[in-house]
Amino acid sequence: MFAIRKEKTAIFIFWLIYAALSFYFWKERNTYADNSYYLFNMLQKENFSFEHLRFIAAAWQWPTVLAVKLQLPLKAVMLSAVAGVYLWHLLLFIAIRVLSTEKWLSYIFLLFLIATIHDAFYYMQTELLNGCGLVLLLVAVVRNVTISRPLQYGSIALILCLLICTHLFALLIALMAMGIYFLLQPDKQRFIYVLMTIIALALKMWVVKDGYDNNSMQVFDYRVITLRNLHSSFYAKAFQHYCRLYWPAIAFMWIVWWIHPKKWWVTVAVVAGVAGLYVLLVVYLRNGSFPTYIDLYTVTFFTFCWAVVGLLVTSDVMNRHRFMPLLLVMILLQSFVRLFSEDSYTKRVGWLDNSMQQPFSKMYLPLESAPAGFQMDSWSVPYETLLLSSLKGESKTILLTEPKYPAADFLQDSTLFLGAGWRFGDTTTLHPAYFRLAPFRYQPLQP
Repeated sequence: MFAIRKEKTAIFIFWLIYAALSFYFWKERNTYADNSYYLFNMLQKENFSFEHLRFIAAAWQWPTVLAVKLQLPLKAVMLSAVAGVYLWHLLLFIAIRVLSTEKWLSYIFLLFLIATIHDAFYYMQTELLNGCGLVLLLVAVVRNVTISRPLQYGSIALILCLLICTHLFALLIALMAMGIYFLLQPDKQRFIYVLMTIIALALKMWVVKDGYDNNSMQVFDYRVITLRNLHSSFYAKAFQHYCRLYWPAIAFMWIVWWIHPKKWWVTVAVVAGVAGLYVLLVVYLRNGSFPTYIDLYTVTFFTFCWAVVGLLVTSDVMNRHRFMPLLLVMILLQSFVRLFSEDSYTKRVGWLDNSMQQPFSKMYLPLESAPAGFQMDSWSVPYETLLLSSLKGESKTILLTEPKYPAADFLQDSTLFLGAGWRFGDTTTLHPAYFRLAPFRYQPLQP
C-alpha cells in the first residue's frame, strides 16, 4: 500500500512539474513557427486549424477554439492552447495506464514525453509530435492480455484511425513496432496486428492524402546514401548533437534492452529498423532545416526506440533491478532541468519585442539583416510579431523579406497584412477583437 501511494505521489508530482514547465513558456510555445500560424488561423476563423488533412489536431485545439468563441482575451486564448496540448498528453497517459497490463509502459510514456525531446517541446501544435504518443498507446493495447478480443481489435482500429489523421511518419513507426512485436513471438494474432497497420498505412498513402506527406516521401534519393552523408551531413551532425543531449535516456534504453531476454533475430530486426529509420531521416532532411524541425523528426526515431522498450519491458524483470525506479526519476528530473535551461526561444521573443519598439505598425527587414537564428524559420515572424504585440494592446507586425517571395508590390498597399510568403495578397480582414493593426504602409525596420 505504501509503495502504491509513493508511486501515485511521484506521478502527480511529474504532471505538476510538467504543467508548470508548459505554462512557464506559454508565450514562447504559442508564438513560435507553426504554432503562431495555427493560432492565427484559429483566431481568424474562430474554428479549428487543420493542415494536410491532419484532423487529429482537434483533440488539443478544442480548448483554444472554445476560448475564441467565448471572446476571451488573447492571453487566455494562448493559455488555453497550452492547456489543450497538456490535456492531450495527460489523456494519453491515463489511457495507457488504464489499458495496459504492464505499469512500466506508463513510465515509458513519461520518458517519451520529455527525455528525448528538446527543441520540439516548443513545437507544441505539430501533429507528428502529438501523434507519436498514439504509437505507445497502440503498444499498450496489443500487450493487454485481459480485455476481450473484439474490444482489443476495436481499440486498435480506433488508434490506427487516429494515426491516419496525424502524419505518415507516425504510421510508419507504428508498423515497425508491430513488426517487432510479431517477431518477439510469431503467431496469428500478432500477424493480424501487423496486417491492420499495413492497411492503415496504405489508406494514409493512397486514400487520406493531400499530396504533402506522399510528395515528401517520394523525394527519396538513394544517391544521397553515402558514408560521408551518414556521418557528416547536416542531419547526421544534428542527430549526434541530440544523442549527446539525450544520453541518460539512451542509457536507460540500453539497460532495459540488456536485462530483458529476446531472440537473436529480434536484435537483428531492431538494429535494421533503427539503421533504416536513420538513413530515411538523413535522406529526408538532407537539405537541413531549423533545430526545432530537426528535433521533431528525431522524435520519431526515438519513438520507435521507446516502442521497442515498451514491447519488451516487464515488471518482473524490472523489479529484480531495484535501481531502475531511481534511474527513471533521475532521468525525468534531469530532463526537466534541461528543458527549463533552454533560453534561445525566450531570446527570440525578446528580440522581436525589442524590434517592435520602433514607432511603425508595419515593418519589414531583409532576411540577411536578421539574426542568424531567423535564417531558416523566418516565414512565421509576421504572425509571431502580430500575436506578441497584440498581447500589449497595440498590434504590430514585422516581415522578413526574401527573394523567394517578392514583396515589393505588396509593401505599398496599406490595407494588407503580409503573413507567410505563399499568402501574399490575402485581403482577409484581421479579427477586430484580437488584432488592431493600423492601416499604414510597411516601413523599413532599423536593425
